[in-house]
This record gives sequence, structure tokens and C-alpha cells, in this order.
Amino acid sequence: MVDRDELQFTEEMGAFFERSGSPRMAGRVWGYLLIVDAEQVSAADLAEALDASPSSISAATRLLLGLGLLDRIRMPGERREYFTIHHGAILNLVRYQLEALTPKRMAARALELFGERDVARPHLDELHEVYTWFADEFAALMDRFPMERAPAPPRE
Repeated sequence: MVDRDELQFTEEMGAFFERSGSPRMAGRVWGYLLIVDAEQVSAADLAEALDASPSSISAATRLLLGLGLLDRIRMPGERREYFTIHHGAILNLVRYQLEALTPKRMAARALELFGERDVARPHLDELHEVYTWFADEFAALMDRFPMERAPAPPRE
């Protein structure tokens, strides 16, 4: 059974995913798997813990698998599927969330299609400039982060 604090966290994660354009249930599943004290959790256990239908759990886990946030595990001799957080998933989540916020291609296309409009041009230039800058900086951060968090070589 999920306690009050766990439920609150899973709901907050669901709302976070929903604000980013993803289904709330995907966020709830993700949030639960982050905090549950088990290496892997079955789809049936997810449905019970989150008081959700098997079909909503299935849709959420498919999305999370596709985003590289979960791994599916099958136990020999069992028909049940189990899920666990994918190693490196947090960075994948950050990448997914930030890519949704940096529509560089959309800004470039808008500039191309509507850039000749006198009133629109300054707004479209700014839109393109801001999103291009953030997309470039984001790419650099994504490259830099793993190197900066890597453990330092042992001292002799």
C-alpha cells in the first residue's frame, strides 16, 4: 500500500510530467519507481499501488521505455513483466524535458515562413535567437555533465 507521502510524491511527479506535455500516469509511474524500495516492480503491482488500470500502466510504461527512462525485465518462467529505472535515466529525463522547451526547428520554420512580416519579424528573430542559444547551450551542458560528475582518478 502506498502511504500518504509516497502518494503525494507520485502525484507531484505526475503533474510535472503533465505540465511538460506527457501523460500524468507516466509521471506517476516514474515517481513511484523512483521511491519504491524494490529493484523492480511488476506491472500488476504498479496498477495496485497507483490505483490504476492495467491499460493505463501499460501505456505509461511503453512511453517511459521509449524515452529511455525504464528497463523491462522478464523473469525466467514467469509471464509477468517487471520494470526498473534505467541506469542514466535521470539525464535522459532532463534531456527529454529540456528538448520539449527548446523548439529550435519550430522557431526557424516560423522565421522562414513569416519573417517577411514587418510586425512579426522582430518577435520571430527574438524567438529564433533565444531558442537557438538555449539549444546550443543545452547541448554543451549535456556533453559536459557526464565528464564533470565522473569520479576523479585515484591519487598515488
